[in-house]
Amino acid sequence: MNKVKTDFSISIFAGDNLFTFLSMSQVLKTLDIDRIFISNFNQDSKKIKKIYAKTSLQYFIYRSFVQVISIFFRNISIKNFAKKNGIPVEFVSTKKDILGISKSKPDLALAANFDMIIPTDFINSLKFGIMNVHAADLPKDKGISPVVWAFCRGDEEIFISFYMMDGGIDTGPIIKKEKIIINKKWSLFRTYCEVLLRASQVIPELIKSKSFQNLSENNVESTDTPEIMESYNSWPNKELHRIMRRTGRSYFKLSDLSFLIRTKNQL
Repeated sequence: MNKVKTDFSISIFAGDNLFTFLSMSQVLKTLDIDRIFISNFNQDSKKIKKIYAKTSLQYFIYRSFVQVISIFFRNISIKNFAKKNGIPVEFVSTKKDILGISKSKPDLALAANFDMIIPTDFINSLKFGIMNVHAADLPKDKGISPVVWAFCRGDEEIFISFYMMDGGIDTGPIIKKEKIIINKKWSLFRTYCEVLLRASQVIPELIKSKSFQNLSENNVESTDTPEIMESYNSWPNKELHRIMRRTGRSYFKLSDLSFLIRTKNQL
């Protein structure tokens, strides 16, 4: 596959997990990536316990199960891809680490499951800023784990919003929106994978369509529009799990393993 040539440098800010790689899979294959910054922010046991305290037991078990799957499919990793393809990797865990990025600072950054708040000063210091993907209909549907909330509450479709970060939570100029219809046979895991794979296809298309400078300047919709009624999704809680039981949807299916194997072979 021919790579998209740009006259500006591109870096990725990401967490190193299975989902991150899926969201950046086509980006890594079709764009020249200058450097990858990987977050170590939520790796210690104290932070993991805090996440457990905020979620339902069932969702935490699901998250833990996904972690186990990631071990078996550890070659589906953004860090592993970088190593094989000679892309420099730097690890960050604090705001100071991010602000300390100078010589390796890109013109454009892509955020992918990056679990740290990127300082506004750093965003503004980049030539084209940072593009993020939020799997919900911004500006009205902000917050954590939007795919989980949409799937568990029984939505029939999921939006994907591509926007330029401005330092707020899920705020900034919106570039493009996509919509995915949820197949009734899909689990939460499969649905999330499908959303991420679609997002990974759109990002190179956006960058290839025109210069990123013009792309960002032509936006008219912003995620912080005050007239729009907003909702904010917190961590998936017990009430959401009860709703999910009523909708008859599942977190994971055995068929997801064969789907993941097929996807791995295609990537």
